[in-house]
Amino acid sequence: LKYIDEEGMVTVKGRCACEVEISQDLVAVEMMLGGAFVGASPADVAAVISCLIVEEKDDAAGHVQEYNLKPLIEKISDARREMCEARAEAGLGWTEPEAVNSCLMDLMHAWCNGA
Repeated sequence: LKYIDEEGMVTVKGRCACEVEISQDLVAVEMMLGGAFVGASPADVAAVISCLIVEEKDDAAGHVQEYNLKPLIEKISDARREMCEARAEAGLGWTEPEAVNSCLMDLMHAWCNGA
């Protein structure tokens, strides 16, 4: 995941990751430093980040298409899958990536736009 360079030195990305404790935070670091939010509106970013903070399982999905957030949601899934692959490569076993819980997206997007 490029937290350490070829010489074994911790990268800026690695230093950021050291400050976080859970996998959702690592997904956020991957997205921020990977440029996922470039060109996204503040409301779009807040709506997508809401997918990372919801802990309880909920089948109610937000309207991903309505706000054109599908590419950002896919980046969350990609980052989660990449983390699972890195974990498996490190010999820590394979775990399936969690599904993206978008139940608060509509609410967050509307709130950011003054609703």
